Amino acid sequence: MRKPSFKKTQFITAFTLIELSVVILIIAILLFGTVSSSSVITAIKNRITKERMEIIYGTMGNFLYQNKRLPCPASINLSKTDFDNYGKEVRDSSTAECSGFGIYSPTQSTNQEFLTYGMVPTKTLNISADFAEDGFGNKFSFYIDKRYAKDYIANISSDIFLAVPSFGTAQSKDLIYIKNRVPSGELTVNNDAIIVILSHGANGFGAFKNNGFQNTIAGDNQEFSNIASNFVGSSATFDRVFYSTSETGDDFDDILLFKTRDDFVKTFDVMSIIPCKGNDIKDEDFTKVSSYYGNQIYALVSCPIPFESIKKIKKCDNFGRWIDVVSSCPDQSAVINCTLTGTGIKSKTVPSNTQGNDGECAQNYAGSYSWSCSSTGVGLVTSNNCNPYCTISGTGTITVNAPPNQDGEGGCSTGYNGYFTWSCNSTGVGTIIANNCNAN
Repeated sequence: MRKPSFKKTQFITAFTLIELSVVILIIAILLFGTVSSSSVITAIKNRITKERMEIIYGTMGNFLYQNKRLPCPASINLSKTDFDNYGKEVRDSSTAECSGFGIYSPTQSTNQEFLTYGMVPTKTLNISADFAEDGFGNKFSFYIDKRYAKDYIANISSDIFLAVPSFGTAQSKDLIYIKNRVPSGELTVNNDAIIVILSHGANGFGAFKNNGFQNTIAGDNQEFSNIASNFVGSSATFDRVFYSTSETGDDFDDILLFKTRDDFVKTFDVMSIIPCKGNDIKDEDFTKVSSYYGNQIYALVSCPIPFESIKKIKKCDNFGRWIDVVSSCPDQSAVINCTLTGTGIKSKTVPSNTQGNDGECAQNYAGSYSWSCSSTGVGLVTSNNCNPYCTISGTGTITVNAPPNQDGEGGCSTGYNGYFTWSCNSTGVGTIIANNCNAN
């Protein structure tokens, strides 16, 4: 797994950007006058906001690479003056759950019980606390599917592990919806995001200040939908639908960054923590076993003759999907085979232009046979050394099924005592040499 190229030394460039923005602002005002200065300032702050979002995403990728999970939100209610806790993820160490003061779950939890809201955990991500705020001086709102902040699961020997979600095992479809509002209605942009970083824009409606207090809640319907409100205990009013743009209201100025699990995998090469699930294997030729990225599994049975050295193979890809390496056995319709039969031999199907001396004998025959198969599919038993067993019995003796070319002793039947000796020749003829079985 290649380590992400994002480096912490890049973080300090944001401060240079702010200084540079002031210079650009002064130049812009001088060039365009005070009439357009407000729009220029807003544009610069929007750009700062978007660049901070990308830096936050990069640090989350580094955190994921190192910890095999995403961070929980930090408390949205803390003031920046609380140096020890401001920007520190709120996570219960005993349960590995995103839970505690200042982070919230939706009041209506149906189909969105895993959604959690709070502040960007800058302290946990080891970046400046300034990155908790957008270009307008308000805190970013940070939403996450909290299952992706659960601990990595190393033992996936059975699909029992699916009951305990993690970054690699949680199901992300249909939790968070990203939508655009257009004149004809709503357009769903994405439905498998696992994080949302949200700036409430220039008007700041519903955002929290760095003193831990919330701004006025207002805005059009779409902007209002992006706001968490009515905080009671560990719950608040918000849902899983977030609007990225709105073409029906002039007030909408929110800036939104969302990312899927696949986005993290592609950007930060964390495919090694994404397992393929045994339950996803539908081919009955395979054992339903779970495995991590890069591992291969083989079919339980080999392909039919003459391809018995080949087995179907599946491999776990970088997005937790089983892909076929060898999807099926080779086509046998164009293959010419020979079927070998004969007295005392076990039938055998072999490919053309082959020969051997490993033919097995049928039941009650011993030895082996040699064979050949021509290019036209004509099979011959070139040497048949399969000799029959002998069935030997006499007065007072048990019946012996004796292998060819051997001598031996046998026991007596009920009502007799003693023993008898026997001999079996190569043609299957058995002889009692001495019968010492005497009646009781």
